[in-house]
Amino acid sequence: HMYYGVDEAYVTDTRPGYEAHAGLVATRLGTSWSRLLGRDWRLALHASVETVKGAANRDSPLVGRSFDHTLAITLTWTAFRSDRQGVE
Repeated sequence: HMYYGVDEAYVTDTRPGYEAHAGLVATRLGTSWSRLLGRDWRLALHASVETVKGAANRDSPLVGRSFDHTLAITLTWTAFRSDRQGVE
């Protein structure tokens, strides 16, 4: 069964039945950036936008909104490091 489908058993007054179709799920555009802040620390940023406009199942009652965005900031610490260098 497709992800965006609503079988008869799950139909409610506010969620009609829906037969999902194969095809484009969504379109996403994103970018990332990272920088070492020392031997064991890295800062990374990620931003993306996503839309279901033009997608096969954009009319599914399970689609809450047609546009979404993400912004993530991560700080990573390397807790363990090998004493041996990798092969280049």
